[in-house]
Amino acid sequence: MKVLIRQQSGLGDIIYLQKVIYKLNEKYHPEQIIWPLDELYMYAKTYLDTPSNVLFVCDKDEFEHKDIYLSDAKEVTTTDNLIYIPFQFSHEIKYNNNFKYIMRSKYEFVNLDGADWYDFVKIKRNQNKERELFDLIIKDKSKPYIIVNKSFGPITNAKKRSDIDPKTNLNVIEMSNVDGFSPFDWSFILENAQEVHTVETSIAYILKILNIKNVQLYYRAFNSNEIKRNSYHPWRNFEYCKFIHSDPSWHFESI
Repeated sequence: MKVLIRQQSGLGDIIYLQKVIYKLNEKYHPEQIIWPLDELYMYAKTYLDTPSNVLFVCDKDEFEHKDIYLSDAKEVTTTDNLIYIPFQFSHEIKYNNNFKYIMRSKYEFVNLDGADWYDFVKIKRNQNKERELFDLIIKDKSKPYIIVNKSFGPITNAKKRSDIDPKTNLNVIEMSNVDGFSPFDWSFILENAQEVHTVETSIAYILKILNIKNVQLYYRAFNSNEIKRNSYHPWRNFEYCKFIHSDPSWHFESI
């Protein structure tokens, strides 16, 4: 038997679902778990330390059972030789597209508890790249600094929160896309920051895995007024993700 997963994009989603791999192996002992990724996220396979039967492939390439992957199937499908899990559609199937449940639905989709998801994520850190990026970004290593990340969404269509402006006397380093480096390569910089201020995006998942404290999480929006104007904004109150980032030392923006 083989398993085919459909969650090709969203680095945070991909990280969050790592626990599923181990639970599938425990229950079904599949020969292979095939996980197609959008080419923008193929770098993740270099950093995620997964069991040997996990095969990350580019979703544009040919791979086994691609016919069902490209089909209209939106629910978990089981045959004699395949389990197909289209996590991409979990909130549509479980909650009629209610974005408040977009993350919670993923584990409910396969009848699992995702509470301890971070205990199942193993990162293969590249210490050389982390130090290289540190030297590139942190010009004065004698001065303490805080990290600010305003960007969210895929790199080809990234959005930016314009009004994150921490009141501090420390150096403020804004995260950005640096050619040749991935979000994982910011780990050493993040670990050595006095504070981290970020919109709720994949960086928050990495912070959780690294067990970093003094984190301020902001809404995924262009600015706070966008949230204030719309009481039904899908990201309002962090209902969709607060259970994922359940660290008492973290602070959540309140509007």
